[in-house]
Amino acid sequence: MPTLPDPEPTAAADEAEPARRRAEEDDAAALRADTADSDWFRAQRQPGGFFASRGWAAWRGLAPFRRAVAARIEAQAATLTGPAQVRPYRRLAAIRAGLMLAEAERHAWAERDAALAEDGAARERAALADLAAWGDRPMAARWFTRGARAGLIARAAREGWDRATLAAALREDDSALTAARITRVAAVDPAAAAALLDRLDPRLLPAERLAVRRRLDRARAEQRDRAEAAARDARQQAARQVLVEGRDPFDLAPDQQAALGPEQRAALAAAWADNGRVAFDAAIEAGLLDRARDDPAGLVTADLSPLWGRHDSGRVAYWQQQQQALGRDPARALLRRVAWHEGDRALEQEGAPGPARARATMRAWIDARCDAGPTAPTPAEIARFAATLRPSLAATPLPPARNDDAADQRAETEGIDGGDGPAAESDRAATAPPGGSPVPPDGASDGTGLLQAR
Repeated sequence: MPTLPDPEPTAAADEAEPARRRAEEDDAAALRADTADSDWFRAQRQPGGFFASRGWAAWRGLAPFRRAVAARIEAQAATLTGPAQVRPYRRLAAIRAGLMLAEAERHAWAERDAALAEDGAARERAALADLAAWGDRPMAARWFTRGARAGLIARAAREGWDRATLAAALREDDSALTAARITRVAAVDPAAAAALLDRLDPRLLPAERLAVRRRLDRARAEQRDRAEAAARDARQQAARQVLVEGRDPFDLAPDQQAALGPEQRAALAAAWADNGRVAFDAAIEAGLLDRARDDPAGLVTADLSPLWGRHDSGRVAYWQQQQQALGRDPARALLRRVAWHEGDRALEQEGAPGPARARATMRAWIDARCDAGPTAPTPAEIARFAATLRPSLAATPLPPARNDDAADQRAETEGIDGGDGPAAESDRAATAPPGGSPVPPDGASDGTGLLQAR
């Protein structure tokens, strides 16, 4: 097929081609500037950008963001050459800026609402914390409650709550504030908190009413524990002053007098009149032996300070040491309980007189054997030792209280669990003073401190 020759360019075509190329280049320049704006607006969603701001920072940042958008458009327009590039860019920039500024308005208002809600919630939390700190002060409690309630009502108005929603929220808020106030009063004065709870009970929701009652029960128990600990300290100090320092029980401090009670005060007075000597009470000793054998955990928590002046001081000291030892190592009682039972049976078969004294000596011997070696004495060994406890036992002083702290230190260096062996225990028994009467330590705070022999 014959080919047709290309048409020869005309003068008009030659003149139109440069203009077309220039228009394409101008449009491309305007589009590049708009694409750069697109990148810039998306970057505002990254950390540090306006759309990533939160709360009051977003609200305060709206006006500066508007100015930044306007400044950017002007800066971009300044990079373009001629009206043919600036006019199309400004049309595109106006559309994009309008869309993005509308999004910025929505973002700022949403964050403002969130900030107001968070401020209100923070004020409610602060009111609860204030009541937890100062709720026992009536004027302060009313002020904090009023502030929390005002914040809740303002939030309801802002969010358009209906009447039922507001009533339910006020009920929950009032219950929480009342609970916080009663809890604070309970920490200061449980009796006053109980009276306040009776008066404000209708304002509490069931769950918070239960929680407040439990907290009040704990506060009462803690108050009792503190009072008992103080009384225990006072009895320990009073016993030391009477039995060691020779002070007349009726010259003791008022808190010590009150802590002793009439029976122990009379017993200490009798001991003071007898130069600090206290008779051995077989019934008390037997009860302690039974409890140590059958309920060692209960023995650990028992308050033995009322026994000072009523039972041989050496034995009271021994049992307070046992409390400390059993508390440090509960397995100690479990491992030795079989041997203690076997010792009681052996004494019954032997018919040894003075059962409480005999049992006390047997227990001390079993403990010494267990401390000296990895195993408890065998039934045959226990029976042989029981045979040595003859009628002369009634006149034989009991071993003084062991110092378990010293025994534990020796155990660390010798690689054994506890004391210093049966030979040393026998030496202590032979050299103990009549009655073996250690005295309560100065400043013992829990009634279970180690007591040193006089």
